[in-house]
Amino acid sequence: MGRSKWAAIKLDGDIDIARVHELTEVLAREWLPTQNLLIDLCAVGFMDSAGIRWLFATQDQIAHAGREVRLIIAQGGPVERLLSIAGVDQHFTIYRNLDKALEKIATRSLGNWLGRLRI
Repeated sequence: MGRSKWAAIKLDGDIDIARVHELTEVLAREWLPTQNLLIDLCAVGFMDSAGIRWLFATQDQIAHAGREVRLIIAQGGPVERLLSIAGVDQHFTIYRNLDKALEKIATRSLGNWLGRLRI
């Protein structure tokens, strides 16, 4: 794979059925098939099953391009328990904060920062 580029997206607010379409549109517009994706969920206050399905659909799409998705989930945060119960932690590489994630992928380049989506 060599030096991969990374795109990162920091989400906040709620990730529910009302917002999943918006997230899908943003990724379709901004994510490049040559990039891995880092999704920061630390500022997400609520996520429902539609949000979990969105994570897996995003992972499938990016894996189809030969790339990977990694998550940042705050320890003890409101989303951590839900994602653990749903088994998300068994399917994604998870970091506890952006600094740790960047440290782990430092051998690769962080290509683009998609910015903060307020959802």
